[in-house]
Amino acid sequence: MNWSEKLTSFPAIAAAALFAALLLGVVFGLMGPSPRPLPAGGETTLEDAPKSDGVKAGQARQDSRERPSGDLRPEARGSSNAASPSGTGQPGSGPDKVPAPHARGDGSGTVWSRPKVLKEGPKHDLQSQVTLPVPQGAIVVNVKTTTDYSVNQATLRLEIQAEGLGWQPMANRPRTGSDGAEYRFDGLFPGQYRVTCATPGFAEVSEEVRLIGGIQEVQVQLRLSAPRYARVHFAFEYEDGGKPETVIVQRAERGVFDGTMEGRFNRYGSSTIELGSVNSSSSPYVIPPETGLLAFALRVGMRERFIFSQAREGKRYRAEMEVTGKDNEEQRQNVVLKLLPADAPDPSAGLIPRDPVKVDVSFTRSDGAAVKLRRCNLRQSLDAATYTGATRIEGAAAEFAAIQPGTWFLVAEVEGLDAAFVRQVGLGESQKLAFNIELGRVTVRTSRDAGALPPEGTRMTYSVAILPMGSGAMKSHYVREIPANAQTDVANFTLPAGNYTVNMGGGTDSLLAVEPPVSQFTLALDGEINLAALLRTASTLEFMCIDGAFAPVPGVEFLVTFSPAGEISESERPRIQLGGADGRCRLTSAPYGQVYLHLWISSRDLQKPDKSYVIDLPAYGVLNLGSVTVR
Repeated sequence: MNWSEKLTSFPAIAAAALFAALLLGVVFGLMGPSPRPLPAGGETTLEDAPKSDGVKAGQARQDSRERPSGDLRPEARGSSNAASPSGTGQPGSGPDKVPAPHARGDGSGTVWSRPKVLKEGPKHDLQSQVTLPVPQGAIVVNVKTTTDYSVNQATLRLEIQAEGLGWQPMANRPRTGSDGAEYRFDGLFPGQYRVTCATPGFAEVSEEVRLIGGIQEVQVQLRLSAPRYARVHFAFEYEDGGKPETVIVQRAERGVFDGTMEGRFNRYGSSTIELGSVNSSSSPYVIPPETGLLAFALRVGMRERFIFSQAREGKRYRAEMEVTGKDNEEQRQNVVLKLLPADAPDPSAGLIPRDPVKVDVSFTRSDGAAVKLRRCNLRQSLDAATYTGATRIEGAAAEFAAIQPGTWFLVAEVEGLDAAFVRQVGLGESQKLAFNIELGRVTVRTSRDAGALPPEGTRMTYSVAILPMGSGAMKSHYVREIPANAQTDVANFTLPAGNYTVNMGGGTDSLLAVEPPVSQFTLALDGEINLAALLRTASTLEFMCIDGAFAPVPGVEFLVTFSPAGEISESERPRIQLGGADGRCRLTSAPYGQVYLHLWISSRDLQKPDKSYVIDLPAYGVLNLGSVTVR
């Protein structure tokens, strides 16, 4: 058979056809399917959720809750080998990509993505055990005066020494003995403690105590003495000439106990008393004409803030000064009372008489629609808990019959708008104010993460909180849900132009989380902002930091992230958490799968944690590592 006959034979033709089909299949496979069009409008995208290679995590949650605390057996970790999602998990990517923000609005938010493979980086071997330390120590405090009288209502606080952080406040409260003068702190771990007595009428006194472990009880005797005082003299004059005969004084102690904790990277907790706040009433004082000096007694070592105010000929004046009492030394301070603008806030807390003003406000909308007010009020600050409501509201107008002159924030809630209209106004006299509410549009598209599915029947709810000017006191809160047969939920909001913070979370389920949790943007007139978010299953992590002597390590800061040490982004700093004074650490809404767990014990370098571990967190589950030896 010659070559022409061979090439035209049936086997040759069949082989050529198979090769052509194979080549064509490869070409079309590389091209991939056409992207789906973006759904237009509507509350939700009703479509079948895409098939996923991820795991159903309901069993992981059940197993983790039934096992003993600290159980590290592989079978007790639930779905610790959850498959990684096929995509990046980044909001706004893929076929349902959301358009970029409109040119008349700027937005910012942390972009979150799940890597297919955890990036290699420095890591340590995780040394953990199921057993947890048992607190067996106690400190018994006896409080008496220097004249040997028992103090029955002493105010005590307990702190523990944390490496790299100093003294860390503890939540322990003492039990009172039968005679009322003995105070007992029970359930304490080994460590260096400081007991402080700050009882009104006495000088503050502290004593340090060391608990070495085991069943141990340490007695502490605190002796209270009367505080020492120093005298400060103030001389006054107006900045535009002349001297006052009287002055209104407010005093604010700066030495009160602050309940917040300054960490290595963040500040945690909340103040028991705001430092520098005015915690005493305003009082008028007559300046002795023979000396021209006003004298006050200050506790030695105590720093106080004085606020002075006065008025003359319809003008108001104010001055502020901080003074610290000095032992065996009298001080003289010269005070210059500065002239205030007519619309400045009242510096005297109402002691300087001023006639109230009447304010009428009216509103229109930039889209021409009618305005109907639901509420309208005035606040003295963005986060003020109290406000002054309008005397009368009719349609688009509101009236405030009697308002003290000063600077206020006007807050108007309008039907049809999804957040309040907020403007700062200066009120120095009776007037009529007209506002045109410029409007823009914000779209929040929230997609479900296809990497790991929650148990069947779980409601995929999430929350959206809109904060005008970042104020939590004026936020609008909405709860949304991605239906079971939908992949995406789209929420449309009509908002007044301005600056906003949007906080998003996983509703009431701690094992659901939203990424990114916080976004900020500026909305302009007719602007459009598009925010993309991912509603994902989450994990809860629990562990206790101990040292080689099986004692808890207090004040550990920790971070769960996909980033290895040396490559931690500054945007992740707010995610860092502070462990307890007993070494316990707990994190909800953590990402599932392989992650880095970074611990800072003595280091203050964000890129150099003391310990870095790779752990596997179960999707929609709880992982308890038990006791982790960190030093």
